[in-house]
Amino acid sequence: MKYFFSILFLSLFFFHAQAQEIQCKAVVNANQIQGVDKKIFKTLEDGIQGFINTRKWTSDTYTQNEKIEVVFSLVLDKTIEGVEGGYTGSLNIQSTRPVYNTDYSSTMINFVDKDVAIKYIQFQPLDFNDNNVSGSDALASNLTAVLAYYTYLILGLDYDSFSLKGGTPYFNKALNVVNNAPEQRDVTGWKATEASRRNRYWLVDQMLSNRFSDFRSSF
Repeated sequence: MKYFFSILFLSLFFFHAQAQEIQCKAVVNANQIQGVDKKIFKTLEDGIQGFINTRKWTSDTYTQNEKIEVVFSLVLDKTIEGVEGGYTGSLNIQSTRPVYNTDYSSTMINFVDKDVAIKYIQFQPLDFNDNNVSGSDALASNLTAVLAYYTYLILGLDYDSFSLKGGTPYFNKALNVVNNAPEQRDVTGWKATEASRRNRYWLVDQMLSNRFSDFRSSF
């Protein structure tokens, strides 16, 4: 009997550990970065995947075949002068979700953010707090802020596809990241006043705008 309950406990624990919403694959391309040990970027890939895949982003339980498949492709092209572990580049975000009651998936997002600045020291933990987005180091916090922002955006579209404007709580979470984003000279992409109308502020602003109500309803 004790053996049976041990097996049952382990099975329930395993299911809970696998019940997160996102199945993320991270790819970091740093071919243009010279003079830096490339092993650092493999560690960064693993860190991003662990950060996304082990964090519980919603209060719902997803089975393995319901998970949203996400690919974050981070291309780093320059170092930030005077900042150890500081890099700039772009992030390609792709997500697909299973189509209910079928054996195929549907693309939800395919977007390139060309305004990414991060700070990463090998093996540093990737932390994120919805109530303290900026953290103590703006560049280091910007990496997880960007990842969390797009994860909430992905979830918002996913929930919109299941119920009328069901993704609003997650778009609001993305907006919260925008409103509390790290602030530093090298950190951009979060402000309404910036030149780009494709930045993170405008993207979630449009998703919550009444002007896009019909677009969201069509999901």
